[in-house]
Amino acid sequence: MFTIDSLLTVPNRAIEAANGVTYAYRRLRAAQAGTPPLVLLQHYRGNLDNWDPALVDALASMREVILFDNAGVGGSTGRTPRTVTAMAHDALRFLEALELEEVDLLGFSLGGFVAQEVALIRPRLVRRLVLAGTGPQGGEDMHGFADDLYVSATRDEPGAEDLLTLFFERTETSVAAGRAFVDRIFTRSGDRDAPTTLATRDAQLDAIHTWGIPDPSKLNRLAGITQPVLVANGDNDRMVPTPNSHLLAARLPDARLRIYPDAGHGFLFQYPREFAAEVQAFLADQDR
Repeated sequence: MFTIDSLLTVPNRAIEAANGVTYAYRRLRAAQAGTPPLVLLQHYRGNLDNWDPALVDALASMREVILFDNAGVGGSTGRTPRTVTAMAHDALRFLEALELEEVDLLGFSLGGFVAQEVALIRPRLVRRLVLAGTGPQGGEDMHGFADDLYVSATRDEPGAEDLLTLFFERTETSVAAGRAFVDRIFTRSGDRDAPTTLATRDAQLDAIHTWGIPDPSKLNRLAGITQPVLVANGDNDRMVPTPNSHLLAARLPDARLRIYPDAGHGFLFQYPREFAAEVQAFLADQDR
């Protein structure tokens, strides 16, 4: 039973999978019969501590939530792959190690790329899908970052200002929300996750760039994701440009779209409680 319901206090756990990787993870709230856990897939260079406690705790108020470091990331062992498909297979090994037969997935940014691949590779495993600040393979303006974003995204030791640049709008309200988010992710003082390495940065960057190679034919793959999908983003995401959220919603067979105002890539950290409520309503609607 897992009954600790705060990301700030839940202990780090570890499990070895069949691929030889020992995965670091956190598990919040007890499992509920008939309700699959919500598994979160993290963004580029992110570890367990880069998830917003306000968001995760709100999600865990209603159902079991599982966060993990994929292979080679943070506290997990192994080597970070250089393709999204390989990352999806590593994620599947983790889910198999936990003996999960059905899950809901929430993928943010790079995690959203991986979530799409997991749903395509193992369609009967994934019940519902939430794609946040992400885009389809071969989408629009995803092949590389703008110069200022690239500097912040690849800095050896990114700081608070880099997070603000990457995740938030330049408006007063968005920057203020961004600073509050930065404070929250550094609140946990003990048992913090291991930082991501430069090797992880470089491998994930290769995977992101490869996924973003312009290729409209790749959009046809979205027809294979037949599960209900909630697509969400800020109205001015510069990391994975917002038009890609519209592409996802238009090409997925069963999708609904939510765009948050005055927000960028990190809209889910700017509106953590509002987005959590939206996710919970989406998942609960499908629980009927």
